Amino acid sequence: MNYSTTYETSGTVGLVIFLLIHIISVLPFAIGNYFLARRLKKNAIVFALLSLIPIVNFIFLFFLGYMVVFRILDQLNALNEKND
Repeated sequence: MNYSTTYETSGTVGLVIFLLIHIISVLPFAIGNYFLARRLKKNAIVFALLSLIPIVNFIFLFFLGYMVVFRILDQLNALNEKND
């Protein structure tokens, strides 16, 4: 009995299933990051694509979170200086 073809087929099917589950679970973040990038005046396509790539998306979401926090802090500082 030749087990190599069965192993390769199950490995390929497992990879396809993993990729489908990953894309379905990350797609809402990619869509949200697309619109967030437009509001931040950044390249929206790059933000959406970086949100879809496994492992990269985990690091990118931290980067994006800090980018938003820094943007909010900058706007609060500008308002504070304006009121002084």
